[in-house]
Amino acid sequence: MNWIPIEQELPKLGQIVLLHELDENYSYIGGRCVVRSTVKNGEWEDVIQWGNAHEAFWHNGKEWDGDINPSDIYQPTHWMPLPELPAKEEA
Repeated sequence: MNWIPIEQELPKLGQIVLLHELDENYSYIGGRCVVRSTVKNGEWEDVIQWGNAHEAFWHNGKEWDGDINPSDIYQPTHWMPLPELPAKEEA
């Protein structure tokens, strides 16, 4: 797997991924989340922010899931999907 620049492609909204901030040399598990919805020009508009999962993530049997916390300001420059879980070996 290779790092994907944020300018090139964004992870899906709510997708749990590995994020990295080049300026801070900081990596963490997190993603993008809707922090609130507002009405702008008579239309609903979502306010989307990056957040950290703070160890509150898990694999639900199909994909990674978790609670993304946007309490701090995160500015990742790159991301990559989390790997699949290893397969259980049959005895």
